[in-house]
Amino acid sequence: GYSCHRDTCDRNGLATISEEAYKLKWEKDTEPPHRELWAAFAGADIAALGVVWVCGKWAELFSTESADQYLKYYSNHVLFYNILRNLLHRDGIESVSYGLSSIRQNSKSDTLHHFKLSVNFEAVPVVREVRVSPILRPVVNPASLAGLKILERIFPKARHILAARGALDMDWSGEPLLAT
Repeated sequence: GYSCHRDTCDRNGLATISEEAYKLKWEKDTEPPHRELWAAFAGADIAALGVVWVCGKWAELFSTESADQYLKYYSNHVLFYNILRNLLHRDGIESVSYGLSSIRQNSKSDTLHHFKLSVNFEAVPVVREVRVSPILRPVVNPASLAGLKILERIFPKARHILAARGALDMDWSGEPLLAT
């Protein structure tokens, strides 16, 4: 499944982890029992990979990734359809989510939102609140935002930097983002 991870990250402008780190991630036995891994195969290759979290009567399609060489066969769509069909017909599952939109700057959230609507997911508005740890509050200011912008230019694919900048850009009023 590494090619699915690598190719999806490349398409979305994100950094990848090494193939060895990816392998270790999936081989560790500390994963919770409510995580499900799904795959669409093309022969012996994994063409698309999906991760589902099930929590009681709710399920979230946490992520899907697909290999570039199989995009023309819509393997990600086939995988998505099978996961969704299974979850919607599973006893006890009342709700299925495909997650929240990204807070990262320049993400392809509009494309994902359009896909979600095209398969009849309902867009439910939610309020997002960024809470800054009391330890970090003194350093959350316009200077730190400027610093993140510089780091983003140096490391344009670093997920944590993109997410931190997106969080600070959500509602900047000159004051640190604090819980109200």
